[in-house]
Amino acid sequence: DRASNQEGLTLAGLLMFGRTSAIQAVEAVPGFHLDFRERFSDDPRVRWSDRLTIDGTWEANLFQFYQQVMTKFAGDPGLKRPFAQDAEGVRSLVTPVHDALQEALVNALIHADYNGQGGIVIDRYADRFEFSNPGTLLVSLEQILRGSVSECRNVYLQRMFQMLGVGDKAGSGIDKIRTSWKAQHWQSPRLEETQRPDRVILSLPMVSMLPAPVLEELQERFGDRLRTLDKDAVQARVTATMEESVSNQRLQEILTLHRRDITTLLQTLVRGGYLVADGFGRGTSYTVTEGEGAGQPGSA
Repeated sequence: DRASNQEGLTLAGLLMFGRTSAIQAVEAVPGFHLDFRERFSDDPRVRWSDRLTIDGTWEANLFQFYQQVMTKFAGDPGLKRPFAQDAEGVRSLVTPVHDALQEALVNALIHADYNGQGGIVIDRYADRFEFSNPGTLLVSLEQILRGSVSECRNVYLQRMFQMLGVGDKAGSGIDKIRTSWKAQHWQSPRLEETQRPDRVILSLPMVSMLPAPVLEELQERFGDRLRTLDKDAVQARVTATMEESVSNQRLQEILTLHRRDITTLLQTLVRGGYLVADGFGRGTSYTVTEGEGAGQPGSA
């Protein structure tokens, strides 16, 4: 503290490198929690197939957690493994998917509200990753998707991760993740907030954007009319089928169109009988058409 000339640990330094007992002390962050869980089993009695959490077997600080989770990403059986090695013979994480997972992990660590509830939780399901951290978004979702604004809750943590070569300050993290996922033709990442407790959840589905069974269903239902739709319209209709509904905000996460253009696209799909609108204004959601009249112009 330059004003008082007193020296000591910063909270960021304690979180990053401290001993677990010191971090969880009443004077520091008593609710501090870290959890990585692999949920590959279909048996509901099996809660997880692998877990890394605060159990007394390791010093559970952010640096150790980051290193161990990155090791788990490197050995994930569902991801293609790179073969490049560094000068010391350590396999390097060079694929876009691993880069995206690294970015998502660091974002969860530097944007978390460590006074909030629930701690950092990373779930690896058979078909997706989920990164969850306490806190709220500091900028709007629309600003995040544009990548034009960066607001970090824990600036000193961000600086330390930047010294490790990760954690871009320019607000392009979510864009990097979306680009990497799009290159795999997977469904677009989904970012959402929950309240009571306040949490931010980033879901990274490892599911095709255009699954063959869904496209076959559309072809059977709409026939030659389907050829009149461009790729963005088809993606909107497929998303509505797979997620049971779709909204303008959700399509902003998936498509590269402006919000106004997405509104026009959705209205066109409603007029064509591909979707049904429910609600008004920005709260409008769109569901797939049903019944005998489905798929006929004007039936919506």
